[in-house]
Amino acid sequence: MSEPTTVTVTTKNTPALTMGIISIVLGVLGLLISWIPLLGMLAIPVAVIGIVLAIIGLVLALVKNAGWSMPLLGVVICVMAISVVASVTGAVANAFKPRAGLVETSKESRKPMGTLVVPNKFTYPEAAPVEGVTVEALNVRVEKRGFIPALKANFVVANQSPKAIKDFTVTVHIHGGSGTIIGNEAKTFYDVLNPGEALEYADQDMGSPRTQGVSYTATVKDYKPVD
Repeated sequence: MSEPTTVTVTTKNTPALTMGIISIVLGVLGLLISWIPLLGMLAIPVAVIGIVLAIIGLVLALVKNAGWSMPLLGVVICVMAISVVASVTGAVANAFKPRAGLVETSKESRKPMGTLVVPNKFTYPEAAPVEGVTVEALNVRVEKRGFIPALKANFVVANQSPKAIKDFTVTVHIHGGSGTIIGNEAKTFYDVLNPGEALEYADQDMGSPRTQGVSYTATVKDYKPVD
């Protein structure tokens, strides 16, 4: 009786086969994450690397004239991963794109329907100046106190009235570009101002500026008579 014969079949692990297997693994990984919106964009560089390796495997397979099936399968899977990413990204972009009808409706809603007059609650009336007492040589500038801007003013208060006054309040009127008063800042000076006399004040802190303030005027709003 003859003894049984054992046949051993071995497969040679060629470089082309190795490149093909790696490209297939990368392509499958790319397919798994390509369905996830935004995160699926990571599948593109993974699949590109797989395609490059698969092409290298195909070149090696052509040189050896064997083992080209795995690299070719790797190319197919990696291209499928990139196609899925492109389809999912396009679908997400279309979902967030505003429809033309909604855009036109929005434009129509912005058309004026008539004249609506809204009172400006931040507009202050002109303060009535005290007769005979004026603020002259007014010079106002904006300075910063740390991070907070402040109004600094130089001016002269002149008393042309026939009576002496004291404890008078100087009001700086802040004007916008149209000339409208958009803010008032007042400060009381506890001095005595006799008839025909003028007092000069320098670097006076007159409060906070306004972002739209472009010019300034000043008046003496109030005072007390000297007994």
